[in-house]
Amino acid sequence: MKKVIVDFGLMLLAMLFLPACSSDNDSEPDYTPYTPDLTNTSWKFLGFGTKSGDFRSVEPQGDNTYYLLRFEGDGTISGFATSNHIYSYYQIHDDEIELDGYYSTRITERYPDGYDFIFAVGQCSQYEVLNGQLKLYYEKKSKYLLFTPLETTQEQP
Repeated sequence: MKKVIVDFGLMLLAMLFLPACSSDNDSEPDYTPYTPDLTNTSWKFLGFGTKSGDFRSVEPQGDNTYYLLRFEGDGTISGFATSNHIYSYYQIHDDEIELDGYYSTRITERYPDGYDFIFAVGQCSQYEVLNGQLKLYYEKKSKYLLFTPLETTQEQP
């Protein structure tokens, strides 16, 4: 009887722990959104998206001097459109991002998307990272700004 209880216990432990193991050869990419710490990460803005699936790329593209956003280690966020700098304090709670003291310089933007970018960043309230890209949501999560990493000083899962 004692052997049956021990065998049953070992079988139960194996059932609990073996499914948690995975192979390093998994070929399926992970499409699960997650909300990592954004501290010390830099992002390049790609464009404007909507919940309904519409997406419009930002103009101009391909230049790593325009449309940048950086989350600093001191709780500040800084960025650059095409002519104007943006700055704010930020706090993250789960998938929510709170901007406090948001402001931008007021020079004429070189491209119309610069104004939209500056306005939308100031309205963001939620975020997620999916497939290595950052989405900052605004207007009750009906619209988002899409970013790709520019440089990262911390590892992301």
